[in-house]
Amino acid sequence: MTNYTKRHDIEKERIVRQGNSSTKERYLPRFTMPSYMMLLYVVVLVLPSVVEMKYLGPKLSRLVMNNQTGIVYVGGKNRLYQLDEDLKLMAEESTGPRSDSNKCYPCPHHNSQSGDPELAKLCSCLYDRTATDNFNKVLLVDPGRGILIACGSVYQGMCQARDLSTMAVLDSGLSTLEKKDIKNVAVVANDQTSSSEAFIAPGPGPNTVLHVASTYSGKSVESEVYREQVPALATRSLSYNKRFALDKVIDDVSDQKLSAIFLKSDQIKHYLIRYVTGFTSDNYNYFLTVQRDRVSQLQHGKLVTKIIQFCSDDMFYDSYADIPLKCTKRSSHGHEVDFNVLQAARVIRPGQDLVEDLFTEGYPGDVLVGAFTSEADAGRGGHSQPDSAVCVFTMADIRRKFLETIKLCHMGNSSVSGGGYLRANGCSQKVKVCGDSRRPMAVMFDQSPVSEPGVRAFREMVWSGQSRAYVNHNRFTRRVLGRELSLNNRGYKQLEERFEQGGSANH
Repeated sequence: MTNYTKRHDIEKERIVRQGNSSTKERYLPRFTMPSYMMLLYVVVLVLPSVVEMKYLGPKLSRLVMNNQTGIVYVGGKNRLYQLDEDLKLMAEESTGPRSDSNKCYPCPHHNSQSGDPELAKLCSCLYDRTATDNFNKVLLVDPGRGILIACGSVYQGMCQARDLSTMAVLDSGLSTLEKKDIKNVAVVANDQTSSSEAFIAPGPGPNTVLHVASTYSGKSVESEVYREQVPALATRSLSYNKRFALDKVIDDVSDQKLSAIFLKSDQIKHYLIRYVTGFTSDNYNYFLTVQRDRVSQLQHGKLVTKIIQFCSDDMFYDSYADIPLKCTKRSSHGHEVDFNVLQAARVIRPGQDLVEDLFTEGYPGDVLVGAFTSEADAGRGGHSQPDSAVCVFTMADIRRKFLETIKLCHMGNSSVSGGGYLRANGCSQKVKVCGDSRRPMAVMFDQSPVSEPGVRAFREMVWSGQSRAYVNHNRFTRRVLGRELSLNNRGYKQLEERFEQGGSANH
């Protein structure tokens, strides 16, 4: 491996360790990074030391740690990095630029597909493939299979399985027939800005699966023919013989059932949904979104945060439901401020101090911690207000709200007749609780949301990007919600919410 000092600029960084009468200095590589993520993780992992490491290189977007080894993987523009526990570079892989076009069928080896005439025809393209930057969209560790899952924006959002030790690319295992269906190959968004979120969870069968959510990213008439076939939500296999293909496909004479859900073709281009994060809790899977409260093109509407729920044993998203998630705070003037835009969220198991402060009825189980902002005049070019809040929801409360919604559906309540943007039947009496025969539904936006007051509110702070950092320190589990301040050039700031350690933190 090329020596680290030959590929990166090194700057000397003075570190003062606290809790000691003497001042100790040592020198570390100085990373300079346009996003916050590396900065946050360094601050967290070396507490109580104060360390700033900056990275000089392409923009970074994703970071994940293998909890079994402590090795950290970082993804960004055209690069993957492997760091040790001390955040020293172990390996680096180039992932781009690649010869590609978003107007072409995804064929990484398009010049060597002649073995199958039909696949070769798919891979031929009327448009030129040019050197295209590859932006990392999903980065996950699957320790059970010993693979690193890395999905990028090239080749219509294709994913790769890589060896955890060497980061070498592994075979997808897809058959030639499976490669001919773009739904098995195009997994995430195919541009830099459109959102993609994924997580690994127990599936309907004995194995874990990959749940993926992606924003529609068809930017031209030529690319729409491909992007309209990429599901909004999908459950994908991680088994070697069909890695990243749709987990379940049933071809019936009258209908085809897929482990995926799509937006309506007449809504998909203008009704864009931003996926913030996804996770599993108990026997349910969840995605959190930010989207408009109106589907109509004529009435743009304001932004709202929603939570999607579907059952872990659900092969075909028949148990799909979504409801609004609301975070509010009473202002100094006495009126209620709606922090309507979720920026980051995480499910944790709270420690005793947090339980005593917020949950008078005892231990709540899993709780959802979210960082929200408010947005003025959403959808009409307004600027974000300089306010943020952190809200905490119990997953038990969220599940109760979903159950209430399903009961309303059984009663034929017209206000839950469907969101108007999914390719699925609306609410009916066939919609049932997990484990039963059921039909998909989406809740209308006028349905009462799950709502919690902000536990803290912050002035002159606008959150951007994602937050992933947790650390157990002494008696506490620290949650670091860090964001780059977008006002007055204030640089970086970390906000720490402290929870007494009641169990291991989620990473």
